[in-house]
Amino acid sequence: WLDITQNEPKERPGYQIFESATIWTFGRTPRVIQSFFRRVRDQYTEMYKEDVVCVHTNQGTHWLESQPLIPRNPSTIILAPGVWEDLQRDAQQFIASRQWYHDRSIPWRRGFLFHGPAGVGKTSSIIGLASLLKLPIYVLNLNSTSDSMLSALLGSISGNAIILMEEIDITSPRRHGEKKKDDDDLDEKHGDLTLSGLLNAIDGVVAGEGRILCMTTNRPEKLDPALIRPGRVDRQVHIGLATAEMAARFIKRFFDAPDCEIDTTAMEGAAMAEIQEHCLKYRDSLGDCLLNWSKDTAERLKHGAPITPSVNPGRKSPSHKRYMGEGGHPQPYLEYKNE
Repeated sequence: WLDITQNEPKERPGYQIFESATIWTFGRTPRVIQSFFRRVRDQYTEMYKEDVVCVHTNQGTHWLESQPLIPRNPSTIILAPGVWEDLQRDAQQFIASRQWYHDRSIPWRRGFLFHGPAGVGKTSSIIGLASLLKLPIYVLNLNSTSDSMLSALLGSISGNAIILMEEIDITSPRRHGEKKKDDDDLDEKHGDLTLSGLLNAIDGVVAGEGRILCMTTNRPEKLDPALIRPGRVDRQVHIGLATAEMAARFIKRFFDAPDCEIDTTAMEGAAMAEIQEHCLKYRDSLGDCLLNWSKDTAERLKHGAPITPSVNPGRKSPSHKRYMGEGGHPQPYLEYKNE
């Protein structure tokens, strides 16, 4: 038998929370304890096998492993035509080009800025990239870091990885006053983090190689030009509200109805998160999902629920007059090709 005594974790400001356990048993050899650790290792390996996306969050100068994510099937990412395919090619080419970068003495790292309204799929696209490339995600909370902590965190990441900074327009430090926006005099702090410290961490010595930096924002115009200049952000990816074609693709996949002809004009201008939530509400009936979109959207507006500003349940579409519902609202419709 084994006796395991677990000690209370000790919290120290700015450092990892340490927790220890004492394991002992009777015997003349350590084989029992060695066998125990092998079982623990095997169970851990099974839990974090390759079919999950590992996620890490920062605490002080250390990374804590969070609950892993189920990989996202690339075909479930619904963006404007060509955007997702081009993004996949870009990321795959980068990961495969280590020697190409080294031969030209170019730092082997890539930066993406995903911008667009809330709920359009910015974070989902990043999870999709991590799933496709089989890379872990390191989520950086800049609000709880300082210059030295950020350098230590980035310096401790080994191997290829995706580094995620969400809502960078809110969490990143800014300059003082209305000074000229160049790389000089970057001294305003956000907590204990300065803008100069953030910029140096992104493309300085501790930035490392083989990493994809992904930043998200709803307001790209609020970002400091020094933060998104080439070399720090290599590519800006706009993810907009749903078109009728995007809504149709999502609904066909959600309801496993690839042979349906559906008109989703009324859903144009909605966030994909809103369309997904609506589909979940009517998950057992494609017909009810389509027929109730305008009514449910109008009901949400009536009660003051948050909704994408461009969603207008009452707008008319001349090419779909025969599919008007109650109150003159355009209604999505479906028609099976084989009928």
